[in-house]
Amino acid sequence: MSRKITFLTLFLWLMTVTFPVIAQQKADTTYTFRFVPQKDMFYVPWNGNDTELARLLECIESNKTTILDGKLPLYVDDYCNSRGSEAENLATAKIRANRVKSELITRADIKEENFITRNHATEGDFVTVRLTVQVKETAVMDTDAEARRKAEA
Repeated sequence: MSRKITFLTLFLWLMTVTFPVIAQQKADTTYTFRFVPQKDMFYVPWNGNDTELARLLECIESNKTTILDGKLPLYVDDYCNSRGSEAENLATAKIRANRVKSELITRADIKEENFITRNHATEGDFVTVRLTVQVKETAVMDTDAEARRKAEA
């Protein structure tokens, strides 16, 4: 019985110390959009792009004020390596990024200045959009309180 109480005490102490630190961290959320090799058109219903777009639009909507205030940029990294030269790959990557951004500007009513974009002539035929969203402290604190209640029961 004493070992159980010691373990439980240690467990509760670790949760109390660890969860507030976790609550202050940020979580990267990345959305990936696939492109047909050597093409620059953004096909929304193709290869899971529709699902990713719906997920991203939901995230943008829940953080829209912060995004529009310039406090939460959308990082867009575009990749192409299916063309003949590095210059062609970079040009296609840039067009792809602009197509994804245009879709987001139209659907989510955000602006070009809300994006930070980088072009890459490597790794494949896709565009990623990443947000670094603040983890909500209240959810973590609720988990901590629930763990304590379970331990006490």
